Amino acid sequence: MIFRTILLALSGLLLVGCDTQTPAAASLFDAGVRTAVVLTEWPGKVATDADFPVGVRVFNSGTVLIPSLPAVSEKGKRVGVSYHWFGTDNRLVQWDGLVTSLGSDVRPGGDLDVALKVRAPAEPGRYILEVDLLQTGVFWFAGSGSQTARVVVDVSAELP
Repeated sequence: MIFRTILLALSGLLLVGCDTQTPAAASLFDAGVRTAVVLTEWPGKVATDADFPVGVRVFNSGTVLIPSLPAVSEKGKRVGVSYHWFGTDNRLVQWDGLVTSLGSDVRPGGDLDVALKVRAPAEPGRYILEVDLLQTGVFWFAGSGSQTARVVVDVSAELP
């Protein structure tokens, strides 16, 4: 019996460290979810309407698991990384950007690197890109007190 308990305990410890994919609850808004988003790589200048990658590191500073799969009983409700575009005067240019799914769950205290696909605005200019997590159809994580990341990007009709 002791051997079985030790084996189960060891199995549990091993599962904590592996990449898992868990379905989301119907809504994570009231579940104590807190995250911080840090950009690890981004271009300073891009072409209009161009798709480009942005390196994102997601930190789970909350007390609950951030699941990577949609709720089983619901269509959608997947947690992903997305963005908004603002002018340098903070006026909203585009609210919803492309959504990139998480590759695996993010446990409390853990982090995850994600390659976010971003589409540049159609008009040339200087913009602020704000990156956040969202649970599709439910909420943006910033609305529950999570930290977003912002960076200035120059969008040009012509790149050299």
